[in-house]
Amino acid sequence: MPRRPRSNSTAGVLLALREARLGLPEPPPDLRPEALAYWHAITASRTRAEWHQSPADLWLAAELADLQFVLRRETELLDAEGFVLDAPGGRRQANPRAAIVDLLAKRELAMLRFLRIGGGAGRKREDIEATRQQHRDIEALADNDDGGLLA
Repeated sequence: MPRRPRSNSTAGVLLALREARLGLPEPPPDLRPEALAYWHAITASRTRAEWHQSPADLWLAAELADLQFVLRRETELLDAEGFVLDAPGGRRQANPRAAIVDLLAKRELAMLRFLRIGGGAGRKREDIEATRQQHRDIEALADNDDGGLLA
């Protein structure tokens, strides 16, 4: 696979402009509607080119969006039920939902790490954020592009 041009070069800016016009990846058709907000937040965290370097990442992003929806729902239920429940015989016991929430949170962190969302190994967070900010700036320019016509 050929190397991508540097994002601060002319070729890199033109490539980012072309990608910005394409927009972010579409959600898979089987993604539950409640997870769409999570999908959009996840896919906005990387550029389109970053997503298409590995199509499997899009599948994992859909899994992560669904997982984040389920984690939120389970966390809300746990908050409503409480961490400690009254058991038969007057005993108190830990809410089993707490273990489920903990397991879901660990899975979420593993997926975020695998997708390199929120920083990651190999590159400094500042470098990643600077590159992403450049892409967002270029996408904003693309949105305001008048087709090259002067006023």
